[in-house]
Parts: sequence; C-alpha cells; structure tokens
Amino acid sequence: MEAIPKRSIGVRIPLSVAHGRIVLEGVLEWARTHRDWWISIINEYAPLDQLKLSSPAGIISFVYEPELRALASEIPIVSAANTPLGVGLPAVYFDDFAVGQLAAEHLLSCGLRNFAFVGSVASPDAAQRFAGFQQRLKAAGHSVHLLDCEKTFGGWVPFDQEHIADQLKLLPTPCGLFAAWDLIAYHLTRVCEAVGIQVPEQIAIIGVDNDPVLCNASKPPLSSVRVPSFEIGYRAAEMLAALIAGGPVPEEPLLLAPLSPVVRMSTEVIAVPDEKVAQALRYIREHAHECAGVSQMWEALGIPRKAMELRFRRALGRSALQELTRMRIERAKQLLLDTSYNSEELAHACGFATASYMISLFRKHVGVTPTTYRESLRRVADPHLSESRL
Repeated sequence: MEAIPKRSIGVRIPLSVAHGRIVLEGVLEWARTHRDWWISIINEYAPLDQLKLSSPAGIISFVYEPELRALASEIPIVSAANTPLGVGLPAVYFDDFAVGQLAAEHLLSCGLRNFAFVGSVASPDAAQRFAGFQQRLKAAGHSVHLLDCEKTFGGWVPFDQEHIADQLKLLPTPCGLFAAWDLIAYHLTRVCEAVGIQVPEQIAIIGVDNDPVLCNASKPPLSSVRVPSFEIGYRAAEMLAALIAGGPVPEEPLLLAPLSPVVRMSTEVIAVPDEKVAQALRYIREHAHECAGVSQMWEALGIPRKAMELRFRRALGRSALQELTRMRIERAKQLLLDTSYNSEELAHACGFATASYMISLFRKHVGVTPTTYRESLRRVADPHLSESRL
C-alpha cells in the first residue's frame, strides 16, 4: 500500500481549559477522515518561531495576536480565538453577544428581578457577553450591577476575594448573577459560601463554557451556557484545509451560535416572596435525589400539608409533587449529559423508585426516552457523529 504523504498542521491551543480541549477534539475529528493531516499541538502562548519548527502546512491558533497576520502571508492560518470581527485572518468563533442574551433569558425564567455581571469588560469576549446580557435585561425593564474583575487566570483566583465579597453583600437579593467564565463562577460560589450568602436562594449564578470539572466541583454545581467548541474546531479544520488547497480566503469570519444553558443547582431557584414556600423549595432541591415523597417533606419541615399546598400553588402555579417531579427530571437530564449511568443507576441517583417509572415520567415530561435524550445531547456536542458510532 502506497504511503500517504503527511502534512504537519500546527494547532496552538490551551489544553488547560475544557473549551480548548473540545476545540481540539473537533480538529481531530476532521483529521480522522483526512489521513494526510499530522496534528502538532503547540502551547497557546508558544512564540511564533516555535510554530514554524515543524514546517506546518497550516496553523489553527486559539490565541490571536497581530503578528499572526504577517505570518499568514507565508502559511495559511485560521483563528479560533473569540475576537471581534475584522481581525484580518480567516476565523471561526461563537457569538458572545448571544451568550449574554441566553444567560439573561435563563435568569429571567427563574423569576428573578435583580441582576449582576462579573467579568473584565476590558476583555472583548466578556464585553460582548455583558452587552448581550444588559440589552436583554434592559428590554425586560431591568438594570444590571457590574462587578468588574481582571481576566488574569494565571494565579487561579481571578479577583480580590475580599473586595468581591464586599460587593456581593451589597447586591439586592434574590439576584441572578452572570459570570463571564466558569472559572469566575466557580470562585464566586466559594466566596458566597465563605461569607454566608446562599446559592441559589440569595444569588443564583450562571457561567459560560460548561466546563464539566469546574461546574461539578462547584458547591452547588454550576449552571453554564454551552459554547459550540467541537463545531469551532471542526469548522476551523475544514476552513484551513480549503486554504491549503488554494481556495479563496473567506471575506468574513464564521460566527456560530452558542448552545442553550445546562441547568444545574446554582440557578435552581424560583424567586418567591413566601418564605415558607421558599423553605419547601430548598428542601426539594436538597432532597430530590432521595426516594421520598412530599408527605415526608411536610413532616420534616413541620408545616401543615393542606394549607401549604394552597400557598405552593398560589406561588408557583403547580403542586409540591409536580415541583418535586420537575426537579428530578432536571437532575436526570443533567446526569444524562455528565455521566454514563444506565437506567437503574440514573433512577437511583434521581430519587425514582424504579427505572421503568423514571423512563415513563421522563418520556411524559421531555417527550423522548432518556436514551434518546442522551443521544441528542451527543449529536449537539458532536454534529458529525454518525448513527453507526452511537
């Protein structure tokens, strides 16, 4: 068999963050069906001279800098950095403005009326996320408290914790807080715990990137807007291949839409003025994974059931049992995304008595079985996943 000549493709990307790793997965998926590509992974901040060492036929760079434009006259380059339009390079990235709008939509759906944003608006991506967040909330008649911080992740904690704690204490509650990155959101939950601010009852927090490590390490687990990381990598590889083949340079960057938020406990709140109902909601959130019903809840809380059911329906428009079921279904949806649990394991982790009962309720509320739902999530994460690979 004749050997296929290899082309070295430089991929300059951060492997320390989930977004970067999944972008790389998209590149590798494209290369999997194009065996003449040899992927050379380079540190995101490697000097440009290092990019040239392997004599690459082309480069995909997660980091944008003006010097890349000069190098692009010698080597085809595609930028996968989230930079504003007009960088002078072929580029693939996602719509940060739309990210902010999705975060606002989610927090509004929680019934919240106070809002805040934490992120460095000096950073173009954070500035766009803040603009989208602010515009959507302004259209709904709300303003946004801006808590600025530096985008300096090298020291791990991206802000002065005492300073941010002082600002958090001044926010009107309950408040929906949008953090520009999951790393910031993770540390905000730690600050809130340290100073006695309840998440999500007092401050509901949503981040960006859906980094599974940070989101699930957080206490409580973080809601996060998903970004099309895999699609960015795949489309960037596709664009670079066309350039290497002598195709025309695209006139405009390819701008992809963000994906709907993954809802976890950090925003599992319905803002209600009735403190007893709020107490019941906290109990449901904390105990939904246990195989117990609403009778046990009212007994544990020491609240008369009949009177509280009326107050519950008045505040939420649904019964306590319906809310308990909704919470269990949402937990099942999260675990279908984050784990490989089978039906029995999933039912046990979500407080359902049996797997068959869980499947029946899931189909009733979501419209599909848990297996079909999981497969649909995989196709969203990997749009090029074929039926034969599921």
